[in-house]
Amino acid sequence: MSALTDHLRIVLAGLAPGRSTLAPAGRSDVAPTITAMTMLGAQVATHGGGLTVHGTGNGCLLAATDALDLGAALTPGLLIVGLVATYDMATTIRLAGASADAAELAALAGGLRDHGAQIDIGDQDGAVIVQTHGPPTANPALHEAANRSDTVVAALALGALNAPGRTTIAGLTRDPAGLVAPFTAAAAGVSAASAPQGQHRLTIEGQALLAPFHGDAP
Repeated sequence: MSALTDHLRIVLAGLAPGRSTLAPAGRSDVAPTITAMTMLGAQVATHGGGLTVHGTGNGCLLAATDALDLGAALTPGLLIVGLVATYDMATTIRLAGASADAAELAALAGGLRDHGAQIDIGDQDGAVIVQTHGPPTANPALHEAANRSDTVVAALALGALNAPGRTTIAGLTRDPAGLVAPFTAAAAGVSAASAPQGQHRLTIEGQALLAPFHGDAP
């Protein structure tokens, strides 16, 4: 299972109301994701190498009382930025040493602003500092995501979960079936379809009632 899927499952379990169980699969680099979701209101416990996650409910994250430090790994950093940006709360995310991936972060920020999010990107002591604040009610959006990484696409989809209405991510050049699978497991209202010229698109129905799930984990 890819690192993106591993982190995404934890984030979605932290959103789904009720108890999700993620079976052990040997990854050890997900601690920052677990810490961030805990700071946002999810309850996470380890058991035999796996995880039990009691989620907050979609749209019910709590405001973090301190900066969310995602370390040097860009994948969880982008996912958390996408997740919180459409919430009507101020959040600070610290990404250590992620400046080399400024293009990825800028692409994500541009898409999230289409939902009405305010995003400021700066640096402090060699780390990238992202400050987000969503609108009272986020807008649905149409994203043109040609040549965007799977991580940026997943982060945009997470942001769209808190935006009422239908958001579309179009222009995908890779089959997104594997990306959709974790969202489907959580009943997140994300579907994929093919378009002309071999392109694909995702459709996200915002504010869906997520469901707890059980399966593989890091």
